[in-house]
Amino acid sequence: MNYSKVDSYSKHRHVQHNAALQTLSLLDGHWRDGDVVLDVGCGTGDETKMIAEMDNVSSVIDVDVLTQMIEYAKKHNKITGKMEYLHADVCTLVEDHPQLCNRFTKVVSFFCFHRFENQKDALKNVYACLSDGGECAIHVVYKSAAKDTNKQMNRHEKWKHQLQGFNDGLYMFPGSPEEFAESVRECGFTEVKCYSGDMTIIYSAEQMKGNSMNTLSYFDNISNTTREFLLIRSYDVHAA
Repeated sequence: MNYSKVDSYSKHRHVQHNAALQTLSLLDGHWRDGDVVLDVGCGTGDETKMIAEMDNVSSVIDVDVLTQMIEYAKKHNKITGKMEYLHADVCTLVEDHPQLCNRFTKVVSFFCFHRFENQKDALKNVYACLSDGGECAIHVVYKSAAKDTNKQMNRHEKWKHQLQGFNDGLYMFPGSPEEFAESVRECGFTEVKCYSGDMTIIYSAEQMKGNSMNTLSYFDNISNTTREFLLIRSYDVHAA
């Protein structure tokens, strides 16, 4: 991912933003003065900055495995003295950064757990970062139209030769929401509440194009000359 693509992602992240707002609403009434927050998979830092602007939040540490995201967030979404961005892998977070252990009163994660191949390790590290009585709100994707589209395009007679060996990097939790909640308990969490539901967002044609370019990640594997046509075909499959 290059810098121009991170900029495009920031402009066309309507699904991610809505997921973040829904997840943050679960913490309404739970915020306390002096809260120290960890944002796992902070991306471009848009929602993280929104959290840092809350009066009762004293500081926020934001981690992401993509260096380009961290650099973009530092440049565009930082409050000096209240926010710190850290390039790190959540699956090895405590091992690599032991100073984060038992440090946070709140941990949040928006629309990124499906990017972790080993979600159990990610959950264990999140738990280790929480202080006694700390709370966590995580948005998890179980089903994705983008994932389904990637599979269909990978089997399509016209395109599969260009996508040979392609891995979209999406790891949907294979079980039900209740089974995910049980995995959370197995990592040490005691009071676990799981909410499930569909998310529907109305796009303009331009927004749909921008979002598709970001979420249908096989575009990096094809030539520029066929990209526009394939985008139209992807849109048809995505919307079907």
